[in-house]
Amino acid sequence: MFEELRPEQTNGAFLLGAHLMGSILVVGAMAILAPILRPDSRTHVRRRAAEACQRGMCLAPLWSPFWVASAFTAQKIPGIPAWEIMILGLPMAAIGTIVPHLMFAHGVGMRDLRRALIGFAPILPPVILCALMIAGLSSLAGLSSLEALIATVPILAVLSLFKAGVGSVPDTIKGTWRGSGSVRDEIVVVTLALVLGRVLETTIGEAGPNEFIET
Repeated sequence: MFEELRPEQTNGAFLLGAHLMGSILVVGAMAILAPILRPDSRTHVRRRAAEACQRGMCLAPLWSPFWVASAFTAQKIPGIPAWEIMILGLPMAAIGTIVPHLMFAHGVGMRDLRRALIGFAPILPPVILCALMIAGLSSLAGLSSLEALIATVPILAVLSLFKAGVGSVPDTIKGTWRGSGSVRDEIVVVTLALVLGRVLETTIGEAGPNEFIET
């Protein structure tokens, strides 16, 4: 798809690709899209592509429960199922995608953006399936977005391993172990935030806000 696009259409593809893949893979989307640029690409071309990826990826938290920050925030707003957040966030993300495209991609119209979207059609079904699994589990089981995310990701990982074949399991385990070091700090921060947040919530509930503040 990228080979068939004109140079001025490429940033629209980076914008949509980063949003679609970033909704599930978060920052991993940029690592996947980066090699598409030619190694001899000029600095300003690489900068514009990075800016387009950043705009697209940073719009994903508006609706995607796979962003831990979004799922964690939604957990603090009880009584709101994941599907309502997605339905509200998707139009906001669409507007946020179209407006910067028109602002920064001069001379590239909506027809070219639609062509880029069609080019990413093969990855749309798995993205939609993942989002529906989170929304369905949240609604049917009464789980928060974060709980549904924690329950769903292992299932998706197992399904992916089955699809890739049994032979890929050892390499996947080794790669996961090697890569865990780069996200170790984030895992510690999120885990401590969940634990300490629960402790604080329980303490205030049992002692009362006035006594807690005085203490």
